[in-house]
This record gives sequence, C-alpha cells and structure tokens, in this order.
Amino acid sequence: AAPGVKASLEFTTPARMALRQELPIVNGTESDWTITASLRGDSFIGPPSIKVAAGATGHYPLDFAPEWMCEKEGELTLNNMSTGDKYMYTLKGTAEEPLAEGNVVIECAARQPTQVAFEVFNVMGSGEATSLTIESDLLHVSGPSDVKVPRRVGSLARGEPDQSSKAQYTLTANPQLGGDLRGSITFTAPDGRYLWYTVEVHAEPPPCEKKLSISAPLRKVVAVEIPISNPTSIELEFSVMIQGDGLLGDETIRLPPGPDSEVKYELLFSPLLAGTSSGSIAFVNPQAGEFWYELTMTGEPTKPVELPVLHCAVGASTTTEITVSNPIGDELSLQLRVDGPDRRNFTLSGPKDGPSSGSQLVLPPYGDLTCVITYTPSTLDAEQSAMISLTHPKLGEWLFVAKGVGHTASDMPVTKPTAPLGHTTSGSIAFRNPFDTPLTLDVTLDQGMASDELTGGFAPAFELLARRTSGVVIPPNTSSQFAFSYVARDMSEAHAVIVLRGEFKGQQLTWRFPLIGEPISRPLHKPITLHVAARQPLVRELALPLPGLPEASEGEGFTYELDIDAASASLIESSLTISPMQSTLEGGTLRMAVDWRPLRPIRTSAALIVRKESGGRWRFDMLFDAGEPAPDDIIYLEAPINKMAQVQFKLCNAFDEDAPFTAYFAQDSAPIFSVSPNQGVLTRAGTAGTLFTVGYTPTEYGKPVKGTLVVLTEDMQWSYEVRGGHPQYEAPRAAGTKVDHILDPSMSLRLGKVPSTNFLKRNMQQ
Repeated sequence: AAPGVKASLEFTTPARMALRQELPIVNGTESDWTITASLRGDSFIGPPSIKVAAGATGHYPLDFAPEWMCEKEGELTLNNMSTGDKYMYTLKGTAEEPLAEGNVVIECAARQPTQVAFEVFNVMGSGEATSLTIESDLLHVSGPSDVKVPRRVGSLARGEPDQSSKAQYTLTANPQLGGDLRGSITFTAPDGRYLWYTVEVHAEPPPCEKKLSISAPLRKVVAVEIPISNPTSIELEFSVMIQGDGLLGDETIRLPPGPDSEVKYELLFSPLLAGTSSGSIAFVNPQAGEFWYELTMTGEPTKPVELPVLHCAVGASTTTEITVSNPIGDELSLQLRVDGPDRRNFTLSGPKDGPSSGSQLVLPPYGDLTCVITYTPSTLDAEQSAMISLTHPKLGEWLFVAKGVGHTASDMPVTKPTAPLGHTTSGSIAFRNPFDTPLTLDVTLDQGMASDELTGGFAPAFELLARRTSGVVIPPNTSSQFAFSYVARDMSEAHAVIVLRGEFKGQQLTWRFPLIGEPISRPLHKPITLHVAARQPLVRELALPLPGLPEASEGEGFTYELDIDAASASLIESSLTISPMQSTLEGGTLRMAVDWRPLRPIRTSAALIVRKESGGRWRFDMLFDAGEPAPDDIIYLEAPINKMAQVQFKLCNAFDEDAPFTAYFAQDSAPIFSVSPNQGVLTRAGTAGTLFTVGYTPTEYGKPVKGTLVVLTEDMQWSYEVRGGHPQYEAPRAAGTKVDHILDPSMSLRLGKVPSTNFLKRNMQQ
C-alpha cells in the first residue's frame, strides 16, 4: 500500500473456521523496518508488530476467526516506525453457517441394527458445561435425545476445540429398506449454536423371506400366490418391485389393518425362452420395511403340437392352417425349419396378403400370424410326417408335428377355361408325379354322350393337343403339362374329363381332371353410356341382346352382377339399382330397368355380366358419367378493395352418420375466395351441422367475379355459386348551401336590361 493510503478488506467464512489474509509490506531500503499494528474489532486477530528485513518483503498475518454466525467490523492501522508511514485498513467480516464436521458413512444390512459413534464438543458461547439436543432427518435411527459435554477452556475461534470439552454420542441405525439413504444429524446448545454431520447409510437388502421356484411352458401363463401379512394396526400399501424376464403383476398391493389380516399377491410368469433364470419380487413400505422373495424361473421346452392327420389323393395337395401369436411389441421375422424323413412332402407359407406374403414370415407386434401347411403325398396308404419349427431369438421356438396319408387318386380340381363365342382357346392341366419312381401314363379325353347332343353333330368342344397320349413317362417328383383346346360354339356350357391312367406297385391308379368350358359373349361394340348430372335421377330401360342363346335354353333362369373396380364400387352400388324386367331368358333379348341417382360427380367403367343357369355369360360394358350438379345455392359477397367480407352457413350430412369432408373452390374460381375449414367431419343428418365460413377479399376494381365452392364427402357433393362484387358508389350530398351564389333580385333585374346607348359606336365617331 502507498504511504497514508486507506483500503478496505472483507472476510467471508463459515463459523468456527478462521480465514487469514496476508498483507504484503515491501522494504526497499537498506535498513530493517519495524511495523507496529493497532487492531480494533471483535473476531479479528493479528500480532502487535512484525519485522521486515532490508530489501525484503514481509507479510502481516490478519485473521478473521468468528466463533459463530455474525457480521463484524474493525480497523487495522500499520505504523512504520522507521519511516513514519501509516497504512489504514477498514475491516468487515461475515460469518456464515458452520460447515459439517464430517461425513459419516454407515455400512449395514436392512433390519439389522448398527451403532456408530459421533464426536461432539461444547459449542456454547460461554463455554460452560451443558447438554446438546439431537435432531436428525434420517428414517429408522435411534439414540438418546441429548448428550452432555464438559466445560470448554478457550475459544472456538481457531476451529479445533480442546479435548477436554469433547464427548461421544452413539446413534443406532436400523433401516428397514435396502438402498442408499442420505441425511444429517445436528447437535444444538441451549444458546442456539450447533454442530452437525452429514450421514450416508448404505443398507444391503434384508435376507429373502423365502426361495420360490416357478416353471411354465413357453408362452403359457402360470400364476403364483404369495401371502402377505400386515403386522400393524393401520392400513398399509406396499410398492411391488419385480425383477426378472416374463414376470407380471400389480405395482402396488393394499393390506387392511392387522395384526391378523392377510392378502395374497398374484404373480404371473410367462416365459418366452426355454431355460432357467433368476429373479425377485420385493414388497416395500416406508413404515413396515422391505420383504422380498428370491425366484428361480424355468421355461419348459416347447412341446410339439400334434396337428390333425391330413388325407389327400396322390397327385394332389391339401392344406391346413396354424397360428402363432406375438406377446411383445416388436415385429419379428421368423425362421422356418422342416425336419423329418418326409420333409419334402410338407411346405409352409405365409398368408397371400400382408407383410408375410410368400416366403417371408413376419409376426406383427402383439399380433397373430396364420401360416398354411401344404401336404403333397408321395406314397399310398402310409403315414408321412415332418416336424415344422418356427423360431426367433426373442420368443424361442414353436413346434408342430404334421402328418398325412395319401390314398388312391380320384377327381382332381376342376379346370374352367373360357372363350369368346365362336372362338377357340387353349389351356392345360398340370400333373406332378408324386412318387420316387418314374410313372407311365395313358391320357384320354372323355366328353360323354352329352357333348354330342349339345353340339348338334358338330365336332366336340374339347380336344387334346398332345402328340402322344399313351406310354407317357413322367420322371420322379416332376410335373408335366397336358394341353387341350376349347371352342365356344354357342352359349352352352361344355363338360369333359381328361383321364390319366397309370400303375404304382401293381396298383392301378386313375386321375380325373374335370373340364368345364364357359363361353363369353360381348354383343355390343360400344359401352352403354349412362350420363346424368349429379344429384339428378336417371331412369332408363336397357334392351340387351343375347346372341348365341340356344333354343333349348329358352325360358331358362339367369343371374346378373356388376363388375366394377373397388375404388368406385361403393359410390356406384349405393346409387344404382338394376332390375330385370323378365324372370327368364326369352326371345334373344333381356330387358333391364336402370335407376341411377348419383350423389356426386364420377366417371368410371364397369361391366354388367349376365350368366345363364346352365353356363355361359354375356358381358355388357358400361360407362357411368355423372357430371357436376346444379348449385345448391348462390352466395353474394361485397367488399371494398383489400378488405375481407365473410358469410357463414351450417351444413350437415345427408345420412345418419358423421362423414369426413373436404371443402375447396373449383379450379376455375377466382383466387380471392377462401373457405374455412377446408377439411373436417360433417355431422350427421338432423344435427345443427358444421359451420363453414366463406371469405371474399378483392384486390382490384373490375367486373364481378364468380367461384364454385365444393363440399365433398365420400358419398355426396354440395356445390355453391359464390359471387363477389363491390359496394355501389353513391356521390356525397351536401346538407345545405355554404356559399351565397344567388344574386339579389334587384341586381338581377338591372343586369338583365340592355343599355340604350351604344358606347362603341359613339366612341368611333369621335
């Protein structure tokens, strides 16, 4: 410090912890200095004088040593006896709450008392012998409510008390729960001064009440009841902590007042993987403590599911279905394995639709997967079997035992070729040799007597196209195609059977493949067009020609259906009624009444198919064209430039159900129109309806503008013509005259008279 300069020093420290500040004094002379100190102020401590050697730097040690929380002020003056200089310091000291005397860690086990000693000392301001009262925020600790400490000699300003004023206090910790607890214990003197410790309790869980063993088949549920008693006279609620895979149970359990009340807790075990694992279940209550059970859980290996025996003719296949469930929230791809001596005779595939189609076997989250097992026999009258396995690391394994028996061949699935009337088509049947040895076949076509009668002397409807029909050798486990042709000579259904004959191990076998040929006629070159505006009825009678109708079919019954794509099916079917005007086919013409009442614009194609009871169908192409409907109303709006005008209206659905809608202006509408909301739900018929707000914001003057507002649901459309214009301009009118513009009558008379003297003429004569 410079000579004669004053400075300020501030001290902040916890009570009973001295804080020192070294004040430097630099002696730049060649003689030693003696520095005397004049110190004033409580809790400030320093020596009365120090020596500073020549050419050296000395330090004056100033301590702030408060015994308790306070704010003190003082003054220090350092006098240099050699030079006469003075250094003055203004002092300010703040003592805050004392720090903890230490951190005590208690290692123990739950429900086993453990003692720990705390060293305490006399913190009284006077130092007289006294008793300290004890407070703690720790649960399940006990000990005397106070402890006596002897008289203290000396001050606590320097922090460490003398040994004669110390005493020991014993605290007993008996935690009822395992885990880590943190808190404090405080020892307070009568004058309010105190000392304290932080405490950590590390409690090991108590010994288990009992060891329980649980076993269950994979993905099956087993329940275990655990009795719990309430030893107290009050109602208790225990938190339940479960550890272990496959364990399920309630998170809490409530026990009525004891001491004899008992409740059974139900623990569920549903293993996903085979094997043995460990777990535990603990019941925890802050008052009653912790009780837990050690669990040994066993997932029993999967037992194969015996499927019903499948019976099938050799050369054909049959199917059955199996279903597996996913109890977890993950999508799982299953691995397939087929084992056994007859594994080639059994195949498994997923459903035709969905993520598991084809060879992919995907089990959806919390869902089911249905798979198809196909059995193709390769021997006669002998049981064949295979083990089918579906596995995943998270869910273990499903096992199914599939069995099948092949028997003598019989009728195979029907093949139904179709051909346009008067045309020929070809087809084939597929035959697979089911045996492990070559098979020699003879192929014949059986059209029966009916074919000749129906053809009226013409050639048969079916014909084999194979060059060789006898002694055809099919290699083992391979397939072969047998081609045929079909000609649709009239609108009559044709029947035939392709017969394959062979021999296996001395037993004659016959496979019969029925053929049913159906003719199709498209009498019209252009589609039948139905055109009408939406929301308007169209009633029409159709006369449909039936070429190729045999005389024998006159008076025969018929059925009809509409073939339409799925996207438009609901709109057309809900608004269209087609009714036959005759019950049988007669006269080569079928009359149908059409009543179409479309509720929204649509344009789509379809086909009306008329099918004769004895076979044969006529197909009539149709075009449904519903145009834009007439406006339901006209909305007028007027607004100045760059100002918005709005109008609101409510609209409900035409049917007794809520319907999602979209609202928009047609493309040819002016962009200055708006509608809100543009999507939502239209409330059902009979309700107050959904509120719509139409806005009009013109940006320039000009002729009136128009727009078409459309509100569209899945089944219906509403349209409104919206017209926008500007308010009619009216010129302002003055309430009264503000300028006197009318002449006085006498002045008006004078101005109206013509003077008798011609002053021009007179001036010219002069």
